[in-house]
Amino acid sequence: MKKLLLSSLLSSSLLFANAQNLPPASVYKFSSIIDSIFKQDSSPYKYDIAASDYLLIGEYQTSLKLFELINNKDRKIPNKEQTEMILKEFRKTLSGYKSISAKQYILQEAKKTSILIVNESHHKPLHRLFMESLLPELYLQGYTMIGMEALYNTETFRDKKYPLLNNGIYIKEPCFGNMIRAALDQGYTLFGYETKRNVNGKDREIDQAENIKKVIDQNPNKKMIIYCGYAHAQEDSTHNQWEFAMAERVKRLTGVNPLTIDQTELMEYATPEFDNFFRQTISLDYPAVFIDEKGNAFNRANPIGIYDAHVYHPDTKYINGRPDWLLTNNKKTVAIHDRITIGFPCLVFAYKDGEDIEQAIPVDVIELKDKNDTKKLILYKNTRYKILIKNIAGEKQMVQL
Repeated sequence: MKKLLLSSLLSSSLLFANAQNLPPASVYKFSSIIDSIFKQDSSPYKYDIAASDYLLIGEYQTSLKLFELINNKDRKIPNKEQTEMILKEFRKTLSGYKSISAKQYILQEAKKTSILIVNESHHKPLHRLFMESLLPELYLQGYTMIGMEALYNTETFRDKKYPLLNNGIYIKEPCFGNMIRAALDQGYTLFGYETKRNVNGKDREIDQAENIKKVIDQNPNKKMIIYCGYAHAQEDSTHNQWEFAMAERVKRLTGVNPLTIDQTELMEYATPEFDNFFRQTISLDYPAVFIDEKGNAFNRANPIGIYDAHVYHPDTKYINGRPDWLLTNNKKTVAIHDRITIGFPCLVFAYKDGEDIEQAIPVDVIELKDKNDTKKLILYKNTRYKILIKNIAGEKQMVQL
């Protein structure tokens, strides 16, 4: 399953890279257009492309279902009796651990090292929101630099203190863009470490680690966060294709034992039966890490992947079709329906006042299919916005909030 994940992510990266310099109209598509492209596409990457496109316009549920099909369409679910037997063993394993706040654990353990490596699923904006929530307190601990996979043109941050469409691949998704805004506002220095060669597998891990080592050498005594996807955060010699993942290579190159935090092994799927069996035994309403009586974190949700700790995030609840976790980090819902004067369906883009709407990553994007669509924008409080409304016929409208 992990091999399939990595393969699909690579294809997604290449596809997004091809669209890197396209205007917003080409990046953020109406759902009807995404669906039409999907139906006509015969490539094996069609699910990944559509899942990514739906995510960019805030259609998380649809994206989640398509993303699941990339890896689980041929997977067989054990019957009820088999599932209960499996879950019984997994509960037994976890019974030796207690849950604590994931944020509390990470902030506590991050004090013991100078490199924090946190991974994400590229189809889970929740992971970016969680990382964003850690930034203020990590900065106070002395973490002042952040390296991000597939981040480009970081010199633009010197002039514009906000993310642009040509700054990278995954950051076109609003929550990723907002994480970058938060980092820049806090005072972090951002850098990209992706390979510049057309390579994958072991060579890519080597290049990433060596690029990170160069930044460390140029910035001695500085603490840094490395934000990456999936198995790049693995430690030890556990990956047959790679020999060592990026995190392990950074450890060996620098002599620093990083704190490696995984958010992907215990993540939710659209079909709960596809969740990791450990996740299926957990029911908590807050992001958690599990520790034993000696303070060691549970890190064996995947027997071939080694991290210092796994983070569990609660099941998503939906409010008018939008994930509840979007309302974290001091945000509020904003209804826009009564301000719309052009025809439906509409894509609604929210930009921070003062940002260039032709270049900036929107703070939020939603599609309103008709006047009865209940979705609302989810925006930071105490902030002024320019709202661009565009319908499928090409009509546009601007609203100030």
